[in-house]
Amino acid sequence: MDVLQAPPQALLVDAGRSGWAHLAITRAGAYDADAYSRANRLVGNLEGAAAVEFVLGPLVLRTLGPCLVAVAGVDAAVAVHLPGRAARSLGTEESIHLAPGAEVMIEAARRGLRGYVAVRGGIEVDPVLGSRSRDTLAGLGPPPLRPGDALAIGDRSGVLPVVAHLPRPGPPEASHTGHSLPLLPSPRSRAARLLPDTELSERSWTVSPHSDRVGMRLLGEPLPVRPDPGAPSEPLVRGAVQVPPDGCPVIMGPDHPTTGGYPVIGVVARPAWGLLAQLRPGDQVRLVPQRAAPLHPQGRDGRPA
Repeated sequence: MDVLQAPPQALLVDAGRSGWAHLAITRAGAYDADAYSRANRLVGNLEGAAAVEFVLGPLVLRTLGPCLVAVAGVDAAVAVHLPGRAARSLGTEESIHLAPGAEVMIEAARRGLRGYVAVRGGIEVDPVLGSRSRDTLAGLGPPPLRPGDALAIGDRSGVLPVVAHLPRPGPPEASHTGHSLPLLPSPRSRAARLLPDTELSERSWTVSPHSDRVGMRLLGEPLPVRPDPGAPSEPLVRGAVQVPPDGCPVIMGPDHPTTGGYPVIGVVARPAWGLLAQLRPGDQVRLVPQRAAPLHPQGRDGRPA
């Protein structure tokens, strides 16, 4: 498959690389894991098959042989052109069998930010530390796609799916103050106590255009949280909300650094990571503190010990 046109942020991703945090290498992988998985399921790929992650579009690919392709994530128009035939239009969240020489054009997204293109068999590149995913912070994995690149197709496929399309997820619900992001408690209670939960949840933030896979920057009234010059750097996890000296939060993305020294006021819960992947600059969000579920030691019978 040839790349004819690609947006600046078109990358190869998979389920990510794990077990390397001690070398300051994060997991990386698909930003919107649900959309990535849907695209792979539509073409019958095995878990972990590499796919293309792109931002907004347009993205144009040309097949060199027969293949099964699916697009998921963003809401965008998809057109298939084959020499001598009329163009065929379809949408995202569905698969299509393509003949050699077909050109697939994914137009600029109408809604959402990141789309995923899966090809039956997966994209075949040499893995780095067990993954074919690009880590934009560490510079690991295959480089961003450029026009003229040729993508080899692998053999990471299983049983053909019985459906050719999946229900398109509806737009995430948002109030007049923006999308709600559930915020789990901070591992450092001192940082959290500097701002009451009610005050934090009432604040609305704007997604900055200076956001990427490393972190999502939020713009708004600065928080009264300041770094402790004497505090040592500590491990970071995906979804952690750091507050740098300017007081505007940064939500760690899939390519986040593994350590940091700024205060962490909480961690965005995993179910909201897909929403984070699809938020555009200018979207409004709120950080809504949640209570952590109590942990009970389990007895052998599954009941609290």
